[in-house]
Amino acid sequence: MKPSKELLFFYDCEWVPISRNLEEFERDYPALYEAFLHQYKKKGGDIIKERKNLEEKPEGMTVQEFWEEKAHFYPEFCKIICISYGYFYNGEFILKSVYGDDEKKLLKAFQEVLLKVEKAGLFLSGYAIKRFDMPWVSKRMMANGIVPPKSVFTYGKKPWEIEVFDLPEVWGQGSMGESYTPFELACASLGLETSKGDLDGSMVKFAYWNGEMERIKTYCEKDVEVAKNLAEKLISLMP
Repeated sequence: MKPSKELLFFYDCEWVPISRNLEEFERDYPALYEAFLHQYKKKGGDIIKERKNLEEKPEGMTVQEFWEEKAHFYPEFCKIICISYGYFYNGEFILKSVYGDDEKKLLKAFQEVLLKVEKAGLFLSGYAIKRFDMPWVSKRMMANGIVPPKSVFTYGKKPWEIEVFDLPEVWGQGSMGESYTPFELACASLGLETSKGDLDGSMVKFAYWNGEMERIKTYCEKDVEVAKNLAEKLISLMP
């Protein structure tokens, strides 16, 4: 697949744990909290071994540490706070964002955008969106009672039936290991500016709880801009 850049729709998401801390999570989402404890015991494995009292401190990672370090890897325990997207229109790259505290409102707005994208016959593109952004958007829509558009709902589709221009797969050229190349490394290898600045993915949740939504939006839009630049470079170098 060597698409024209005008047929690509780029997007990137930012998310944070659904609660500010473990105490608020336990209070506000008791059922999810119990599921989280189950994951803690299950994923802890030889770190925490088998123990009956979760209040006891294990030899390794505590429940609090698991929350702080691992919760953001689970869409079930997080909420999307920003989706930035971009596309070409009359030769100009248009960059927009939906963002804020109301996840359902945000996702409903993006659902409408994706339906228009599907109608226009555009292909989704971004960096590792098959592994992250697509299932995250789909799962969080479903968690909010929203039917995800077909473009992000991939259940039942064979890998080659998912028409997505996923940039790490293009850069990896069929090698599974290479498809996990970090975004910054792929960009640097091709002489492109990366999206690194005063904010990175590990800092987003702290920026969010500090009320820095505009800063997060700027960071997310920068990722989309860089993904667009990478896609243009890759397309120009594809045989």
